[in-house]
Amino acid sequence: MSKTILKKEKKSIDTAMILAAGFGLRLHPITLKLPKPLVKVGGKPLIDHILSRLKFGGIKKVVINLYYLGEQIERHLSCRKDMEIIFSISQLMVVPIGMSLELMMVIIPE
Repeated sequence: MSKTILKKEKKSIDTAMILAAGFGLRLHPITLKLPKPLVKVGGKPLIDHILSRLKFGGIKKVVINLYYLGEQIERHLSCRKDMEIIFSISQLMVVPIGMSLELMMVIIPE
């Protein structure tokens, strides 16, 4: 009797989503004019820290959900060419996290 061992093919994850649509209320008054992803920590905006870690982990495409002061985030990231960045803009309201994930699945099918 021979035993067959099935090896699962490993899929590498190359796409991530960053939820950056919130108002950053816990950081007021800092976030009254600056979106939380652009708040500097260690001299560098939070979103740059996140994108650097994602790139280090092999991520090539990032979907960023925007709403509050989102144009500042888009402007900040417009010169970044080391990965593909797609902006998902919530025009009417901040959508719940679950809905953001559903939108991501439409933008990035399996």
